Amino acid sequence: MNCAHFRMLGVAVAALLSLQQTSVWGADYYVSAAVGKGKKATLEKPAKDLGNIIKKLEPGDVIHIAGGTYLGRGSNGSDVITVPVSIIGGYSDDFSERDPWGKYRTVLSGDNMSKNWQRTPRLMIDLMKYKG
Repeated sequence: MNCAHFRMLGVAVAALLSLQQTSVWGADYYVSAAVGKGKKATLEKPAKDLGNIIKKLEPGDVIHIAGGTYLGRGSNGSDVITVPVSIIGGYSDDFSERDPWGKYRTVLSGDNMSKNWQRTPRLMIDLMKYKG
């Protein structure tokens, strides 16, 4: 190899290292209305509702949501996510299949039946204060 090849190799390695440092690799969280419990949100023990894991979320995380209707806390919940995340719905309860437009529709809704309900969206992604 001549000097030009070494320089090109060095530039390529430096570029790859810089990409690695700036990439965001987030955690995967799982939510299932049918089989979820608690706040673990793992594939084996999914959370019951999105609101149960909001405080855990970090930039780059991915939320996988099984099909079903998610009403939020007390059927009136309104959740606000303040970091950039990906939300992917339409999974089977064991997360082995995905059919968001057919068999496993994911619906974020609420009844707004309590006397203290506010006219807020069921889910809001607010990145105004995010500094990343």
